[in-house]
Amino acid sequence: MARSVLALLLVLILAAPAAALDRPEQKLVRLTNRARVAHDLRRLDVGWKITRRAERHARRLADAGRLWHSGSHPCHVWGENVGYGATIRRVHRAYMRSPAHRANVLGWWSRIGVGVVRRGDGVWTTVVFCR
Repeated sequence: MARSVLALLLVLILAAPAAALDRPEQKLVRLTNRARVAHDLRRLDVGWKITRRAERHARRLADAGRLWHSGSHPCHVWGENVGYGATIRRVHRAYMRSPAHRANVLGWWSRIGVGVVRRGDGVWTTVVFCR
């Protein structure tokens, strides 16, 4: 019985990060990981420290109504994509069409943090990649 409870707790703890993301963030992580798998790369794990930073930066972008890179993250080696578009799918497509953004999506990373803010007719996104 104790092993069953321990196993269940372990499953819940490991599953919590993906479930804790809001739907738009989950969708952007899913699209990113699909692109990576299609290029024979491993899926990225969600990092919670970098997700909080990405969320704050996406909020700043939406508040200001313009895009810029944040400049710092809690990772030793990192990359960042910032974008705005009508939908998450359109922002992801734009990332994949831009050589620099695509290089981040398909880079040698292990973790991802995503922030998405919906304002008016669009979404403001910050995606942070960490090694």
